[in-house]
Order: sequence, then C-alpha cells, then structure tokens
Amino acid sequence: MDARSGQAELILARLDTLPALPVIASRLLEMSGDERIDLKEISSMIEADPALSARVLAMCRRAELGLGERITTVRRAVVMLGLDAVRSAVLSVCVFDLMNKEAKRVSTDTGTLGSFDISGYWKHAIGVACACERIAREHSTLRIRPDEAFVAGLLHDFGRLALTVALPKAMARAQELAAARGMDSAEVERELMGLDHSLAGKRLAEHWGLPESISQVIWLHVHEPEALPEDDNRGLIMVVRLGRALCRELYVGASGDFGEPPDWRREANDFKLIPTRIEKAGKRLHADVSERCKALGVCDQQPPTMMLESIARANQSLGRLVARLDRRQARDERASEALIAIARFHASLREQGDLESTTKAIVEHAGIWFGSESWLVIAREDGASRAIAFERGIDLWLDADDNIVEGVLSPLREGKRLADLSLKTSDTICKLLGREGRLMRAMRLCGGGTWLVLVGEGLPRDLDGVDETIAAVWASAASSAQRFERVRAMSEGLAAANSRVASLQAARSREESMRRLGETTAGAAHEMNNPLTRISGQAQRLAMRLEGENQELCEDVVEAAHELSELVTSLHMLAEDPQVRLTAHEVRGILGRAVEIGRATSGIDGDIDVSCAVLSFETDGELLARALGELIANALQSHESPRVEIHAETSGLDGRLKVIVRDHGRGLSPKARRHAFDPFFSERDAGRGRGLGLSRARRLVDALGGKTGLLAIEQGGTEAWVELPAQASAKKLRESA
Repeated sequence: MDARSGQAELILARLDTLPALPVIASRLLEMSGDERIDLKEISSMIEADPALSARVLAMCRRAELGLGERITTVRRAVVMLGLDAVRSAVLSVCVFDLMNKEAKRVSTDTGTLGSFDISGYWKHAIGVACACERIAREHSTLRIRPDEAFVAGLLHDFGRLALTVALPKAMARAQELAAARGMDSAEVERELMGLDHSLAGKRLAEHWGLPESISQVIWLHVHEPEALPEDDNRGLIMVVRLGRALCRELYVGASGDFGEPPDWRREANDFKLIPTRIEKAGKRLHADVSERCKALGVCDQQPPTMMLESIARANQSLGRLVARLDRRQARDERASEALIAIARFHASLREQGDLESTTKAIVEHAGIWFGSESWLVIAREDGASRAIAFERGIDLWLDADDNIVEGVLSPLREGKRLADLSLKTSDTICKLLGREGRLMRAMRLCGGGTWLVLVGEGLPRDLDGVDETIAAVWASAASSAQRFERVRAMSEGLAAANSRVASLQAARSREESMRRLGETTAGAAHEMNNPLTRISGQAQRLAMRLEGENQELCEDVVEAAHELSELVTSLHMLAEDPQVRLTAHEVRGILGRAVEIGRATSGIDGDIDVSCAVLSFETDGELLARALGELIANALQSHESPRVEIHAETSGLDGRLKVIVRDHGRGLSPKARRHAFDPFFSERDAGRGRGLGLSRARRLVDALGGKTGLLAIEQGGTEAWVELPAQASAKKLRESA
C-alpha cells in the first residue's frame, strides 16, 4: 500500500467514528423489507419524539399535494402518503439533525469549520432533492418513487459535509484551490487527500446502513453517464445528476464546485427524458426549497429572497470568473514579457562562451527580471568552488569561502528550489557585496556534479511558472557553457595529444630512415672503401710518373676518391647514434668552437656577431658545437656577403638553453620549409652542397635531447634555433646588461 492509499484509509477510518443514525431511523430502515409491518407501531415510534414528529409532519404537508391541514398526525400521514414517504421524511430529518450537531460540535471544539457555508450546503442539497422529486414525478416511466428521489437528492453530497467535519482545514484548502482554478472540488480533494467526498459519502452510507441505491447515488453521481453501470440504480443516479445540474445552473445554494456544470439538457435527451418538464421543475424550485428549508429548520426565507440569494451567488460566480480571466491575462502578459526577455538573453550570449561570460549574462538578465543590482554566483564542480560577485555591473571572480559555499548549498541539498539563507551566511554575503545586512535567497540553476547558485536580494520566496521557465533557460545556458568548457578542454588536450603523436611518428620515421641509411652506409663503407683506397693509391702512383696535364688528371681522380670516401663517412656518422658525454661547459667557448667549424665547413669567413647571456651549461660541448657549426655554415652560405648573428640565452621556467643563428640571406622557400632537414636536400646549385649539414645538425641535437628548427624572418633571412633541456647540475647565470 502506498502512502496516498494509507492516508485515504486513515481518513475513511476516521469517518467510521461519526455517530450512528438515531434508533428511529435505523428501525425504519430495518423494517423496509418486512411485509408484516405494524403501521400503528411505526406511528407510535415517531410520535414518541414530539420534535421529530412535528418536523416530519411539516415535511409531509406540501401545498402541491392539495392535502393542506388534513395531515394532522403521523398515522394519518402514513395512511394518506404511504409508509415510504414518511420513512423518507424521517430519514431526511434525522440525517440533517445528526450532521448539523456534528458540525456545531467541531466548530465549538476547533473554533472553525474553515470557510464552509453550511447553510448554503443544505439549501443546495434541499434544492437537488426537490428537483429530483419533481423529475421523478413528471417521468413516471422511470418507476422511481418521488420520496426516494428526494432522499437521494438530499444525501447525494453529504460526503462533502462529512469530510469537512472530519478534516476542516484540508477541505477548506481544497475549496480554495478549486475556486482559484475554476474546477470541481473532487479532483482537488483526490490530489490533496487521496480520496474525494463521493467515496467518503459512500463509506459513511455503508456505516449507517443506508439502502444500496442511496449509497450508489452518493458514490457515482460525479461520474459521466458513459461510465455509469447498467443496473437498476442507473435511473436514480441520472435523476440526481440532472437535479444537481439544474440547481447549479440556477445557483440554488452552495454546491462547492466551480467548474462548468454538466449540460443537463443533453443528458436528459440521451436518457430519453423531456427537457421541458425539467425546466418546469426549475420554475418551482425556489418555492419548493423555501418550503422544505422551513420544514427542516434550515432557514425561514421566502421564495423571492431565495431567488435574490441565487442572483447574488451568480454574481459571485461571475466575479470569480472575471478574476480568473484577469489573472490569466496577467499571466499571459508576464509570459509574453518573459519570452521577450528570453530572446534578449539569448541575443546577449551571441555565441557560445565560457562559464564566466555566460554567468555574467545570466546575472545581468536576473537583475533586470528580479530588480536587484547585487548578486553572488557560486559555481562548484568536482569539489572546486568559484564565486563571482556582481555589484552594479562590476564583476570580480573570487575564491569562494568554504563557509559561504556550504551555507548556500546546504539548504538547497534538501531539494528546495528557493531557500532563505541563515542570517550568518546572509550577513557574510552582504559584506562581500558591500551591502547592508539583509535576508538573502538562493536559486539553484544546475544539478548533478555541478552547481550554479544565484544569490541575491530580489529573488521571490516562491517561483511562479514564468519564473521557473526563465530559471530553466538560465540553467540550460549555464549547463551548455559548462559542457562547452569541457569540450574545449578536451579538444585542446586532443590537439596537444595529436601533436605529440605526430611528433613521435615523425621522430620514429626519421629513426627508421636513419636506421636503414645506417645499414646502407655501413655496407657501402665496407664495400666501397677498399676500392676507393686502391683507386686513390694507384692514381697517386700514376701521378708521380706523369707530368703536365696527365698528372693533373690523376690528382683530380685522387681528390674525387677522397670526397666520395668522406661522403660515405658522413652518411655513416648520420645514421649511427653519437656517444653523448655530459659535462659543464662555458657556453661562449662552445659558440667559439661552433664558429670555427662553420667557417671551416663553408670555407667562408663572413661577419659573425656572437652574444651570450649564459655563463655555463651542462651538455656535450663537442656535439653541440658541431651541430651549431652546421647551422652557421648554412647561414654563411646563404648570401654573397654573409652577416650572421648568434645569440644564446636561457628560456622558460626550467632554464632550458636556446641558441639562435640568424642570417640575412634570401630566406626560406615553401619547399625548403618542408624539406630543409631531409638528407641530400639543397637549393644551391648542383655541386655546391651535398645537403647533409642540417640533417647532421638535427641528428646531433636529437642525441642531446633537444629540438631544432628554422623560421623565416619577415624582414628577410632565416632564423635557425636550437633548444636543449637543462640538466640537474647546470648553472644558469645571466650577464648584466
């Protein structure tokens, strides 16, 4: 059993504690099926209670019956009207007295029955009873006794009074909501209590032992005709539905329902009844109600007064309808304003931004919507907190104090959308915003692992539907901004990873190329060096025997053999892994050695300017000098009148060494940018360069764990750079300017 079912059972059990029907009513109900009824005994039982007897006789004396004062005793009423009519009158009086007594008791004990109009309730119940009685009399084909129809109409809604007696505050709230929403109360009662007054009335009817037909009317009269069972009680239920709809249309008494009443004309036609006869009953309704109300002791109003009261109730209903329309119009206008505000908010975002810029747009929009200039926003994700304070358009990101964060988030963790903060937290936030101490409220915009909380003075205690819509738009924008930040961080990380993968793949490709080149050059060196040595030796011996031009030709052969041998040696050195020996070196000395190698390799002196901002560095000085020498040689060969600038410095937080070799030559072509470090690549004329210098430089720098590259200078020329990581024992000192 769920909670709502359990609540309904408790309420029904509470109804069972209501007093039972008086003995006379119970006795009459028990005798209804006994054919051996002693009419004298029944009359004596009723006349034993003079007050009951007088009111029963008043109920039986009806002007339209033409009996007038002829009904002077209960026994005469039984003889002239029949036992069923008298029994119905007794039951009506007993139920009326019992429920009124309970209502007065509860009102005395609790001081209130809420806003329940008990007089209006009985007028409506009597009106329905009178209408049902006339409908039954006008439609004899239904075979429903008028007195039975009267009792059914009188008791059809007494579950409403019973629930009000049992739960006055809950029923008052249900009536208030039904009036505000313009709907019948049964649906609201089910929403609040898990059951409605029709079910409560059925339970009480069974507790009192009322006839099954009356119990079925009480339970099923609120249902549409299509949902009613096809049994002997269907006709009585339909008569009560028609009588109730007629009374609601004429505003007889207080029905307790505020929705559109059923179309009794359509239902009458569907049920094969004659609408004009029902309308005829409506014309006499106020007079009938006045007569019966006086007989039961509800009131002593004349028919004109009754009609004026119905007109007043109709005006009240019209006033409620106008008020609902006004509220609906106000909501529509506010919703229209919200749509415009949301459009402006999205326009202010322009394009997807980070959480900070989106939060600022949210706060600016919230300031306009709620009318506050001071806000604090707390963003919390994965345990980290950020806070941003806004004061008249000025924003400043702050580290969120843990006490502030917990003071704001704690009440919201209970699932409340809006929460009043504690005075301590409110005062702390006010001081942060530079405001006087006031009670602040918080609105949670995002959930899950991320919180975005808006704290400010202008937030209402409760959000209406429009406020919740706008808050949902803010929450969506904030969530999108958070997702954007995550995606951007992932994209940047992926790009960096791709770059590392590309670098590793390029390095692996170079290593593989160098390995294959090493295998090739090793075999070439072995296979070619001996023949080259023999060619060189024989050419030298031949040159010693010859003179003149023939001797010069032999010397050219010797020189070509030496060059080919040096080429094989260079390729072998390019392919093998150099042996690295790390020691501390004066950087200026390494640069000097590199200049010597560069000039010797290129055969060009040139104008070389050296500047050094590093005193010493731990590295393999010879390998670094050879690598820089290749770069210097390449720079000297870039121009007919070469001018080269060399600069060494430390860079980055880890103190890595960076050496820059800058020339003022013709610069780099697009092809050179792609292939400058490839073996045998050169843009100089054939025979003027083998294209191995930059390849050897990169090979040496890679062995030292560094990087090297070329950069075109906009003013003309090329900048070659080498960057080496610092070693644990390296000393890094900058020279004074």
